[in-house]
Amino acid sequence: MSASSRASFSGISGQATLAPADLLALVRDAFRRADYRTAWLLSDKLARSGGGADPLPFVLRASALARLGRAELSQRDLERAAFIDPFDRLTNDAIVASGEPAQRNKAFRRSIDAADRAPPGAVLNGLARLGKSILVRCDADDSGFSISGLSHHPVSVSLIGRSEQAEFALELQVDEPAHDQHSFSGVQHVPWRGEQAAVSLSCGNDLVFVHPPTVHRPNTATFRTRPSDAAPGPSDPGLLVVVPVYDDFEATRACFESLLANLPVADPVRIIAVDDTTPDRRIADLLDDLAGSGRIELIRNVINLGFAASVNRALDARRASEDVLLLNADTIVPPRAIARLRDIAEANARIGTVTPLSNNGEDTSVPCRFRSSPLGSNADVARLNELAWQANRRATITMPNGVGFCMLISARLLAHQPELPTAFGRGYFEDVAYCLAAQRLGFDNVCAAGVYVGHSGSRSFLDDKRSLVRRNLDRLKQQFPDYEAATDRFFRTDPLARFAARLEEAWLRQRSPFTLVLSSAEPDRQITALVTAGLGRAAADVVFARLEASADGPLLSIRGADRHMPQNLAVPIASDHADPLARLLFERAASTLVIDPHRLPPVAMELIRRTAGDKAALFLSHASDTTLPAAWADRFSRRYVTTGRLAAHFQRIGVDVALIGDPSRHAPAPRRVARTDMLYVLTEPAGEPVENLVRTIGGRLAAMTGAAPFTIAVLAEPRPERADQHVAWSGPMERAELPDWLALAGQGPCLFASRRYGVSDERIDLWSAAGIPVAYFDPDIEQLGNDGSRLALPAGMTDGDAAAALIRWMAGLAHPTGALGLVRRQQADRVENGV
Repeated sequence: MSASSRASFSGISGQATLAPADLLALVRDAFRRADYRTAWLLSDKLARSGGGADPLPFVLRASALARLGRAELSQRDLERAAFIDPFDRLTNDAIVASGEPAQRNKAFRRSIDAADRAPPGAVLNGLARLGKSILVRCDADDSGFSISGLSHHPVSVSLIGRSEQAEFALELQVDEPAHDQHSFSGVQHVPWRGEQAAVSLSCGNDLVFVHPPTVHRPNTATFRTRPSDAAPGPSDPGLLVVVPVYDDFEATRACFESLLANLPVADPVRIIAVDDTTPDRRIADLLDDLAGSGRIELIRNVINLGFAASVNRALDARRASEDVLLLNADTIVPPRAIARLRDIAEANARIGTVTPLSNNGEDTSVPCRFRSSPLGSNADVARLNELAWQANRRATITMPNGVGFCMLISARLLAHQPELPTAFGRGYFEDVAYCLAAQRLGFDNVCAAGVYVGHSGSRSFLDDKRSLVRRNLDRLKQQFPDYEAATDRFFRTDPLARFAARLEEAWLRQRSPFTLVLSSAEPDRQITALVTAGLGRAAADVVFARLEASADGPLLSIRGADRHMPQNLAVPIASDHADPLARLLFERAASTLVIDPHRLPPVAMELIRRTAGDKAALFLSHASDTTLPAAWADRFSRRYVTTGRLAAHFQRIGVDVALIGDPSRHAPAPRRVARTDMLYVLTEPAGEPVENLVRTIGGRLAAMTGAAPFTIAVLAEPRPERADQHVAWSGPMERAELPDWLALAGQGPCLFASRRYGVSDERIDLWSAAGIPVAYFDPDIEQLGNDGSRLALPAGMTDGDAAAALIRWMAGLAHPTGALGLVRRQQADRVENGV
């Protein structure tokens, strides 16, 4: 292998950690030398060691990957960088230079919106990459909107403006020399006309880039206040459901089907759908059909107004006594949910907004708090709504703000605040700003813990969400300086958690039979995938129970697989009795699988013995599980393993096991390449520490005369107390990343360093068959097994003996014949013997 096809570890060898500035200097030097593999390696370490908070390492790694012909991985890194900071100039410049057309346009728009604006020359260069030469930028304030042009040459730009009221023409002169003397600019201010809420601008000239295509009239300075005599009274109450619609036909159809089937019957209900210029003809036809049949009222925007302005058009049609339910078009409304929200709002005059629980409700999300969970079917949503009511009834929790995916606003509040603020453009945080303003008026925003509504998520915005959130959050904090502290306090104390746990307990009590997996630690993703796939169970049908210590004794922390129910339950178990819910957990399980039983205390065995009966089986993940307590070994005849290698090990020692899953799909072999100047050390998250072995090998390499024959690369998070010579640490790495990482670094010999798990790793056979030298610890042998490219080390071997054997093995790989190989092996022997 040539030097150019392998990455150099010299800059990070002997350095457990490096200051980011030092790593960055090494990266830049590698780029200057056109050593793109080393640039990739160093930027990769920078990305892994930085905690994912800085886009720069990912942009650098993307640049190196692009030069190495790995376009897919490069684009993935650019997407990650854009997620971290959508307005980072370097990130957006890189996407404009190399991305897909749609992504390039979005990146250029984000760069224009950034607070750190690029100079005119850089803007025009970005335009040129898009095949454009003239930029028209639009900005709005209370008095009107301004359009500013930028071009390399003097030009007159003809624009068409459209609003809900009219269409008009504008002429922008771009003829003033800019400060850099290499471009021209021009500005024109246009006052708002009448009740214009927004204006869209377009140009027939293909060389003109207009941003943004729609400007919104801000209304955040004050909320319009109705006179007190217009406040709602007790007569003719009603409900107005407002559904803004833009994209995602299937979700929109499902939303209206559930909504229309589950409207309350006690009071009059009107539904107004606002078509915000949907690009999907099917959605337009669906809304036409619903309006034509009289089931909804339809407002169709002439231009795309965004969420707030669309909602406000419907709110203008509200009757004085009507409450309002804001409803996203990607929600699933179960029976009785709307009526219960209204009942809760009417129960307390201080309540201004009510938001239900949801799988994807941000602050009201369950089971995963503050993040999304799987939606499930309509029947699942209906069942969870009824269980929430059984568990929590009319319980409410005061929150800093409601969440607009499904938010009921009382007529009392609407009398004071009849519209949403529109300063947030297309969307995000206008619902929060509305609720925070309501708080200032003395109203409460509450979560109805007894109501549950399904929500599939922000499909209409897709990958624009991050930039909209980042931009609008800054605006929100300027208007409401206390918002961040209030939300931090809500997140920290999480007053909703106990109500989420009540719902989950109710869910568990009526749950259909499931597979229960008991362990002493959080199973890693690979084990989870193998258990669910190997046992033929869907993720929703598997529940993990992790044994934890507490001041009051052991607890079972109960979690569903892949963010499914439950996520918030912790039940006590004790030596003399078990909590009724813990007993129920084992009794309801169709089968119980116990992972690594030797790590569990006797109380766990007793609980399973009394509740699980013959439904329990063992899951053995590594070789040392053969040392089971007699009670475990006698009780459970069924034992499962995940790899053929581990099954063979148990069969050799007379233990019957069954193989589950297809682990080979989790262990793809890397591309076959060869370098013998590196030994890659692979670790296991649940495995024993490898630092002492690594340090021992490094020390022996340092004691050898002349240049060390190889460097050790540990593919894990740096954990040593001191840096060791000839040792480099990659940073944390997922198993699925390894094949690509090793191929890019330059494949070399690999040590599977875990004495417990190493022998069971299917990659030993897969990679060895691909021609990659492998070393591993084997509990079935007492003597070294070395066939040249495959080194088996006795599991009981000391670190010193293992280090010596590995150094001799590496010398043989580098020089299988000849004098130099003999010299290296003799050096290793002398170091081992202290000569």
